[in-house]
Amino acid sequence: MRGTNVTAASLGLIVLVWVEVSYQGTAFAQAADAAEQSPTILLTATIDLLQPPFFGVVDGLSAEGELRIGPYEGKPGQKVPTMGPLGEGPSLGLVRGGLKSWGDAQLVRVEVTEVLGNGRAVARVARGLEGRIPVGKLILLVQPPQMTTAEMRALPDLVGIEPGPAPEVVAEKTTAATGVGLAATARADRAQRNLAAIAKAIISYEDAYRCFPPARLIGPDGRAWHSWRVLILPFFDDPAVQAIRNRYSFEEPWDGQGNKQLLDMMPDVYADEPEGKPADAFTRYAAVTGAGTMFSPDGVAFDPAAKPRRFGHGVLIKDFQDAASSTLMVGTLTGDARIPWTKPEDVVVADKPALLGDKGFFGAPYESIRGLDKANGTYGLFARVDGGLAVVSKTIVPNAFRALTTIAGREGVDLAKTPGTFLAPAPEKENARPSPPVARGRQLKVVMFQEDGATKARLAE
Repeated sequence: MRGTNVTAASLGLIVLVWVEVSYQGTAFAQAADAAEQSPTILLTATIDLLQPPFFGVVDGLSAEGELRIGPYEGKPGQKVPTMGPLGEGPSLGLVRGGLKSWGDAQLVRVEVTEVLGNGRAVARVARGLEGRIPVGKLILLVQPPQMTTAEMRALPDLVGIEPGPAPEVVAEKTTAATGVGLAATARADRAQRNLAAIAKAIISYEDAYRCFPPARLIGPDGRAWHSWRVLILPFFDDPAVQAIRNRYSFEEPWDGQGNKQLLDMMPDVYADEPEGKPADAFTRYAAVTGAGTMFSPDGVAFDPAAKPRRFGHGVLIKDFQDAASSTLMVGTLTGDARIPWTKPEDVVVADKPALLGDKGFFGAPYESIRGLDKANGTYGLFARVDGGLAVVSKTIVPNAFRALTTIAGREGVDLAKTPGTFLAPAPEKENARPSPPVARGRQLKVVMFQEDGATKARLAE
């Protein structure tokens, strides 16, 4: 086994940690003008010194991002603390830096793919990190219970913990300061929660079937019978959604005699009516379809008589060559859109796409989004393939928008650096309860933030 750069004294601080991560209201608000004036907080991580994480040693890291983790055995005569739990899925990795300081430690986004037992695991990190994560270093893996899969996958690939004071969380602008009413902000908050839930359901579908849902299923008569919105119904937690799912029949088209009765029962997650407007059966969210996008507008063939029922599949993970964090998959529609929620109809993004807000295209209906004000115009909201959210300004250049919709265009675009696009703040949870406090003297806080176009992490007092 390769040697490690740790001592018993330093290990005592490292291995007894559990990370509780809470996104701030201004997280991922990346308006360029604001970023030049003050740091933008991405997250704060409170490291609780009471609970052990999973810890091991970096045994190897390939150029493709396969991370192999071996057991930490300690030095002769050294007692090794009990390891915490580990499961497959996204984790936050802490790679230990120097012996006596956290100053050169690193935070890395890790996707655990296989738990082998006996302190061994296989995981994936972003490509190109070999050499930046030294072999032989101690690595801690934690799966913060407060974070969703989408939030974990939205973290940066690798950030070093540098010395210096950590910035304080910047208070978000009030609606009084921006001149926008509370109702406008509340509507955007609701849309963010809806899109986050939709993204989670799509990712859960991929986890279950090893493929993403097709945009639509084509029936034996050559017509589009079913939408992706119906296919992902089993992956929502809301019991009301499951009741609708149980009544929907795949043996007839979406507008068949039985399924038509469900049009007026649209789940709230697909709705986004402005304040004061009566509810209707038209969804406000559509998939990004078109050549080279995540959802092919052609759909896949479907035989309702086949037993067991097979839906066919959409794109696969291996089909992606562009970064999932900079690829859009579902977005908000214009206010005049009239798509019944079960209808297999979405928005086609052509090589020369329309402008945001054009009739029949994606819309930019939000004037106020937490962390962004009306000075930047109006916005649309989109779910990204990695499960995170994106804010797209109505002013975005069409070619740049098109590049953000392809899965293998190799345009090299970075959503966080594209003019007119911003990483969306994490949606505020309704009736959220505050996390239990951690005892004084038993915590260490890491703050991740953006400053002068760079992502940084520092320890806070």
